[in-house]
Amino acid sequence: MLARLAFALDYTYVPIPGDANTQTQLISAIPTGIFTANNALATPFSISAAPGKCGPAGISPCNALAFGFSQSGQSVTLAVSVADATDVYTLMNALMPPPGAQIATIRFVGSQGATLTFPLIAGQNIRDYYQGVFADTLTNGIPGVEALNALTCVDPTSCLGSGGTGNVQTGNRGTYVADEQHFSLGTTFLGQTLTQIVITDTTNGAAPVLLGATVGSLGQPSITSGGVVPIDSPVNTIQSASWISIYGSNLAATTATWNGDFPVSLGGTSVTIDNRPAYLWYVSPTQINLQVPDDTATGIVNVVVTTPVGSASSTATLEPYAPSFSLFNAKYPAAIVMTPGSPGNSGAGYDIIGPTGAFSFPSRPVKAGEILILFGVGFGPTNPPVPAGQLFVGAAPSVTTPQIFIGGMPANVLFAGIVEAGLFQFNIVVPNAPGGDQILTASVGGAATPAGVYVTLQ
Repeated sequence: MLARLAFALDYTYVPIPGDANTQTQLISAIPTGIFTANNALATPFSISAAPGKCGPAGISPCNALAFGFSQSGQSVTLAVSVADATDVYTLMNALMPPPGAQIATIRFVGSQGATLTFPLIAGQNIRDYYQGVFADTLTNGIPGVEALNALTCVDPTSCLGSGGTGNVQTGNRGTYVADEQHFSLGTTFLGQTLTQIVITDTTNGAAPVLLGATVGSLGQPSITSGGVVPIDSPVNTIQSASWISIYGSNLAATTATWNGDFPVSLGGTSVTIDNRPAYLWYVSPTQINLQVPDDTATGIVNVVVTTPVGSASSTATLEPYAPSFSLFNAKYPAAIVMTPGSPGNSGAGYDIIGPTGAFSFPSRPVKAGEILILFGVGFGPTNPPVPAGQLFVGAAPSVTTPQIFIGGMPANVLFAGIVEAGLFQFNIVVPNAPGGDQILTASVGGAATPAGVYVTLQ
């Protein structure tokens, strides 16, 4: 139910004070489409056919800054002026670094004294462009930094050269590569301005080559229209103490998940619903998952997301019932059937229900008469009540038992209620419906679950 990490930052290109050299000339001369990203990631770098262009979307200058250090401790400083910086991306390689050695450091400095320093390790987050030894062994082994991409020249006629001309060899003669690094600054520079990027030699002349740098900053947050919904539901109606999602952009500086203590602030982000603090489970730049605070109000309520940069407002309809089933994907619910222990083994297990091969894990259709277990949110009050913002383990039955249908046929509901904070469980007897995908619906308190959810019957 958690979202994939997505990039929703404002990017600022950092001018690189370099002179044209062999590396820049080679990159500039290669036609469009010859340099391809090894990973299909949403990163701010591309390399254009236009001479000297390799910045965000290939529109900014791509100079080469070869440090040419002769002793450890020498450094170069790039002047930056970006408020609320959260990420830095660089295009960088190195000249003949010792295998696995730290060849330099990269340090980020803020206007109010905050600093972060990362090592540049040969074969982990920076590669040798002169030799081919690290070309196929780049790894992500350093907290806070990713060797997240490589832009590679793939045309054999345009990428010819010898080692002495500055090309990267990856097993094929003359294959040029520019590594892309991603440095995660988290919340360190929120509320201040990133002013310097300092790269310092630590190996007496390993000579990193910097081709480009881009700083990502957290812009003003915004909430998508209609983007306050129950988890796994498109409906803009929510329930007190239920789990919901908020979709938008710049909702958080980083991705963070709670540690089980129901925080009201996570990763520098907080949310209020009807002026009451909500309990955050997961935050990212484009999605927040949270538990709605206890509230007896009904009707339109304000929803406000606040980050260190600013606030964004939206509305949702707060009702006593806002049911939706938990899903494995957009079509099939999180559904299981318990299985008995094998002979000599008292431990029971479970089968996941769905079409065979529909998921990355084994699944099977359910049979009529089997007891199917489903999960969901927003199915109304329970007795005893389960307050928001508190751990709960047990079974709190629903005050109003929902009507659940498979293929239009009513299922016998053996149990309906909360088993964890805000999470409902339903034990139902599968009706004698036809085989194949049959639509799953539930209604309670005059509200119905969203359409388009199916259970696969044998």
